[in-house]
Amino acid sequence: MKGIITAVADPFWRINEPFHDLMGSVNLLVQVLLLLMIYLGVRFKHRNDLVAHGNMMVLVVIVTFISSALVMAPSILYYYVSEPEKLGYAFGKIHGVIGGAAIILSLIMTVPWVIKGTSIKYCTGRRVPMIMTTAALSLALISGFTEFIIHVILNI
Repeated sequence: MKGIITAVADPFWRINEPFHDLMGSVNLLVQVLLLLMIYLGVRFKHRNDLVAHGNMMVLVVIVTFISSALVMAPSILYYYVSEPEKLGYAFGKIHGVIGGAAIILSLIMTVPWVIKGTSIKYCTGRRVPMIMTTAALSLALISGFTEFIIHVILNI
């Protein structure tokens, strides 16, 4: 299987490597903006504007899902094909697992908000899962920054 993927994807990634690094840099900027949006969402919560908090978190989850599908998922294929021996690939796998868990937890928290309506009654009693989701998102962000530094800046 790896031979087939390598035969198809390796020439593509080698030609587009500068674009791949640019995508990583742009995605890092998007992640910083998402961090600011999370901070804003927490501020809404502390001001007891729970509807604005919920809506901001839904927006964060949507943008995170899109950036994961368009940038991060292809990146793991890039590592798999072209640089599996590098430290960045190992960190990419760790980041992928943590980020995947964060996305799943985020979806569990926000989908009921969207489907059932923006009522705060769906948030009652969900403090612990919300804290777990925040912790997973924070770990994913930290591991993503670390992976970016290892791959793009240090090139190891």
